[in-house]
Order: sequence, then C-alpha cells, then structure tokens
Amino acid sequence: MGYYAPTATGTLNLFDLQGKRVLYRPKSSKSLFSGDGRWCGTVADADQGTMAFGIIRTCATLF
Repeated sequence: MGYYAPTATGTLNLFDLQGKRVLYRPKSSKSLFSGDGRWCGTVADADQGTMAFGIIRTCATLF
C-alpha cells in the first residue's frame, strides 16, 4: 500500500507507492471503490484519530 490523502470536498483517495490513485471513498461514505466503480471494502475510525482499512483481496492486488 502507499498513502492516503483527503480532498477539501471530503473524498478520501488511496494511492499506490508510485502515486497512482487506486481507491477512493466518497464524502459521507464508509465504502471504498476502485476507479472503475467496483466496491473494494470499508474504512473505519480507529484509536486516536487514525483509520483502519478493510480491503477485499481482488482490490488489494491493485496496490
């Protein structure tokens, strides 16, 4: 996995190590989607303001 970055409009983008956007979470959603619209998992709030990602195997290979 690479890194994630929120946008000013509330979308959360997940990138691979080369900087390519792999997954995104739309504003006000807990679901992660691939660039072609496939459901890929969820995002959960974790301890101390961090996030936990649950990504299905077929989407994890995109990283």
